Amino acid sequence: MVLSVFTTLINPVQASISNDDVAMIMAVEPAENVFYDSGDVIDWAPQIIIENQYPFNSDPRSIKVEVCGGNQTLQSVCPSQDLLIQSTALSNGLAPAGAPGDSETVTFSSFLWFIDSADLTTYSGVFTVMFHFEVEDSNPANDHMKYTITIEEDLTDLVVNGHDVDTSVVYNSNAAIPANIDLRTRSWPEGFNFYTGWSMHLVNPVVAESSDCVDWEIWHTGQGNADGSGELILHNSTHYNTT
Repeated sequence: MVLSVFTTLINPVQASISNDDVAMIMAVEPAENVFYDSGDVIDWAPQIIIENQYPFNSDPRSIKVEVCGGNQTLQSVCPSQDLLIQSTALSNGLAPAGAPGDSETVTFSSFLWFIDSADLTTYSGVFTVMFHFEVEDSNPANDHMKYTITIEEDLTDLVVNGHDVDTSVVYNSNAAIPANIDLRTRSWPEGFNFYTGWSMHLVNPVVAESSDCVDWEIWHTGQGNADGSGELILHNSTHYNTT
């Protein structure tokens, strides 16, 4: 008698859009709640990160991006009278949640920030950006993203490029710590001052807050602990308000 054994490999189920769950995770371009200079947004290519929340492969998604004037975040879509730009892009199918390929950065075609291509005047103000899956899935709550951006004619801004504090050095608490920052300005008015500062944070658990003054006392008793080990050392701390 010959015994034959057949093994069938089962591929992961391909979920349909109606019963899977792909989420909009983060808008990359334009970034949420950011102030832009009008000179920086002449040519934009919107991008958004999506991620599969479902344990099986997901279908591709058709995604729409809309840009409208004013704060329209309470609206489900851009009102037609305020709609400035709209475009669509198609995502790839995604791998099951937690597997390589379960997310994607979807890039739209770039567009010029001119309402009328014959008019080279840039536009400034508050604008609303909306991303939508054109077909909602089993969890519509993460199928849409809405937020505002602000475009300034001349953005006045301070940008910190870095600092020169050597974080590998052990500093003495009674000595000055040299600290300088590298700044870049945009449209900063001549003669207009600004104020800056810095703070230091403990990596280990806090032993005293910066608003405390602690008087720490230690007594060496010269006596052993009750269990016969070491020396019994007494500690006392008194906190005072700083002045």
